[in-house]
Amino acid sequence: MKEDDDAPDYMDQEHINREIVPYSNKTWERIFHLRFQKKRSLATLVHNYRLLKSPENASVYIARKMKEMQSSSKKLSKSDLLALDRSTWKVILKMDENYETIHDYIISEVALREAKKMGKVFKASRKWVLNFKKKYNLKSRHIDAFVTNKKVESREDLKKTINAFREKIWPTLRKKYPEKKIWNADQTGLKLESVGLRTITVKGKKKIYRKIQRSSAVTHSVTLHIAISAAGKLFKKAYLVLHEKKLPRKFEKIRNNFEYLRITNTNSGMMNSVKSIDWMKNTFLPSIPKNSALLLDSWTGFDQMEKLPDIKKKALQIQILPAGTTAELQPLDVYFNRQLKSFNKRMNEKIKIYHSKYTISKRENLLSLINLMMSQFAAPMFQPMIQLAWFKAGYTKTHPPPFITPATFCFSIPEDNLNVYHKNEQSYGCSNGTDSELTKNHKMPRHLNRPSRGQL
Repeated sequence: MKEDDDAPDYMDQEHINREIVPYSNKTWERIFHLRFQKKRSLATLVHNYRLLKSPENASVYIARKMKEMQSSSKKLSKSDLLALDRSTWKVILKMDENYETIHDYIISEVALREAKKMGKVFKASRKWVLNFKKKYNLKSRHIDAFVTNKKVESREDLKKTINAFREKIWPTLRKKYPEKKIWNADQTGLKLESVGLRTITVKGKKKIYRKIQRSSAVTHSVTLHIAISAAGKLFKKAYLVLHEKKLPRKFEKIRNNFEYLRITNTNSGMMNSVKSIDWMKNTFLPSIPKNSALLLDSWTGFDQMEKLPDIKKKALQIQILPAGTTAELQPLDVYFNRQLKSFNKRMNEKIKIYHSKYTISKRENLLSLINLMMSQFAAPMFQPMIQLAWFKAGYTKTHPPPFITPATFCFSIPEDNLNVYHKNEQSYGCSNGTDSELTKNHKMPRHLNRPSRGQL
């Protein structure tokens, strides 16, 4: 007898696990029914289904095939993936609308939860998450502010208030006053030295350091109180509050040199009720025509100012914006102030590159630069930019014509494309020049001294 004849007649476990029994899924379902519903023995099943070979083999085959079919039924088809995408997007969109914080791993967890609801097995890979974000135009953004649940719950009421102002109060103002007589005033802060929090450097550095001129200049600021009209005009005089307890006597000699600024000071460098009265009485009212309107936010500093007799004499209607709506209803906040700060930052950066010894935060230098900035923004060519602020706030229906922002015009256009100003003047206006000579007027870098507005 050969040696193979002495081998056991059963098959080893590894071979049984690998062996494929060629029954259709329908046949296997019948076997499962007989085994688990009808309670047939393994011997009976082997007798009826010869490919199962033996009770021992049949036990392994049945368990393996049942697990395989259950796993197969949980795999996602193309239609399942589309349904999973849509259900995950609905959850993420609702979270975004409810001001919930969302990260990549949150998207993964939501997708896994939705797949489980569908009774499917799904792995939310990094690639899937990236494709999901691209499909639904999702981006990581800086959080501007945090709100409590109470504020979130009142958001719907706030939307109704905003819509009511746009649909009822604004049309009333517009019927009563022409656009050139409707103004919006607001205050915004400017750092003594404007710096960005991002820079370009070599990849892989652990810590990034950058130079500033003065440490106090990036923590202290001045306040600009500005007014713009719905017709696209910038109020000529910006009310500037310096961060100084007392101005020196010699300052009076140069105060009038700053054509576009009315300068004052407080200990904090911020506006207060006294300064708001001063602005209204001595800056704003003398320069506007009778029967005008002014939109203001609900700042308590304006309470005393509204009671001034001069306001009635001038027939100025003051319309206070509803509390909490400033970010959406105030044109200056919606668009204009952002352009102002962008210009100031670009101007500061350019000076530090080409004129490193020019101290920006020094009082006279700072005022010269802000005066220059306001002169640029007052140019007629930037009228559509101011009109866009009113459009974005929801007051006007017609989009202003295309325009170039002051920062782009002054700091991005090659010098060869700019107009040449009066040849007998030593100033060149905003350009990309690097002339290091300082003008006699306020000791400003020569290529940053203001051009004639008529040339813009």
